[in-house]
Amino acid sequence: MKIKLLLLAGLMLTGSLFSQGVEKVDWVYFFTNALYTKWSPVGTPVPGTPSSVGLKKQFGEFVGTTTSTGIDTVKAGSVFINGPNYSQYQKYVYSNKYNQNNRITYKVSFRLKKGQVIGGGDDVCYLQIVKKTPSDSVLLNSKLVTQQMLTETFKDFIVVYDYDFPPLATLGAGDLISPPAAITTENIIYDINTKIEFRIVWLGNAELVLDYIEVYDEDIWEAYFIRETFHRDLSLKYYMAEFNSLHPDQKYLITLNEPRVIDSFHPIKTVQNLLDSISSPVKFLSKK
Repeated sequence: MKIKLLLLAGLMLTGSLFSQGVEKVDWVYFFTNALYTKWSPVGTPVPGTPSSVGLKKQFGEFVGTTTSTGIDTVKAGSVFINGPNYSQYQKYVYSNKYNQNNRITYKVSFRLKKGQVIGGGDDVCYLQIVKKTPSDSVLLNSKLVTQQMLTETFKDFIVVYDYDFPPLATLGAGDLISPPAAITTENIIYDINTKIEFRIVWLGNAELVLDYIEVYDEDIWEAYFIRETFHRDLSLKYYMAEFNSLHPDQKYLITLNEPRVIDSFHPIKTVQNLLDSISSPVKFLSKK
């Protein structure tokens, strides 16, 4: 990310996207390579998503738009929520001479709160990231959440992973932890046969309520759509002003060529909305 911040610094200092000694950057294309999806057991994030993809409630009840474990301790130790079981980009499609399809670091935000306390123990749940292939399932990361960590209002709990994480364990059918898995090195951008699953394993002691789960990439979505929104908007403004002066008759922009992943849907739509907010006459070729 250092080179991207330097490029932004060049933009801020000179007032021009094409400052002396700074490489031209297609900010529209760059920002549409962000990755983000908001998942909930209630509904689907993208129209046309197959029924096999999505968060699934294994027990408990829906309370409005949220999902509760309830207070039946017979279910303690069981998977409460799992899914979405979908494929992601493992490396960025975006590349330049500084960033050659870098490995993507994902962050998963589980939005949770505590309900009724029903036990004397402290542990409430495990938050797990599972990578699934036709040959096995491996636990990439896991986080224990306790009563002290939860509040009676919703709070975000972050779990980080990438597809090169040394797996913590292999998972059998219904098993939570098994012996360590073998590490395999992969150098691929996308594999339709590799799926990601987010799991909430309820341990009892307190009712747990899920609002939703968000997943996003660290280098683009978190950096420019959560933290540096001012720099993002200024970059787009200067870029489109320069673009329109050089190509006054061009009416369309081309972003990712046939994006393969659900995580691309919302960022592309968001960037188009940002372009509309600055009254850009140029639209994405894919916009309907």
